[in-house]
Amino acid sequence: MPQMTDRPEYLLGNVPNNDEGAEFWRLLLKYKNPRYRLRRRGNGARPSKAYYQSLPLDMSQRFRVYADDQDVPKQAYEWHKLRRKADNLAQLHNEDMEELCDLAIKADNLELINEELRNELSTIPRTLPRFIRHGCLVICINSVNRLYDRIAGLNHELMRLADRLEAKL
Repeated sequence: MPQMTDRPEYLLGNVPNNDEGAEFWRLLLKYKNPRYRLRRRGNGARPSKAYYQSLPLDMSQRFRVYADDQDVPKQAYEWHKLRRKADNLAQLHNEDMEELCDLAIKADNLELINEELRNELSTIPRTLPRFIRHGCLVICINSVNRLYDRIAGLNHELMRLADRLEAKL
């Protein structure tokens, strides 16, 4: 029994889905080796996100031609497809884990910056009387407002990162 090998997923690609492509498909079917079963799958610009893998032929700009060896049992093809899916899922999982680690590092950094700002703000009540004595109250209030705005922005960023982390888990 022939064995499955790692081969390209499709035999021919980027065949235009027009009169020329229809004639090509007709001739291909006419002269193909009976050992092989030929299939077409559409591709091209996606009209919506509903079509993740292939498009219906009536909506596609081009098509790919797949050739299945009928001497190889269908289970071998299914196993091969499942192995490819498992490899793709493992790769996506690794990418997600890297993104989660990056998000966790960003969250830790934002927490450190937030703590530094809190420390800076805690010194304001001690220094405020000195600013008032020197007539710098307006400058001090503007500085405090900027610090509060920065803290609010950091808190918003922390909440957004926490939501993203929660969604990934």
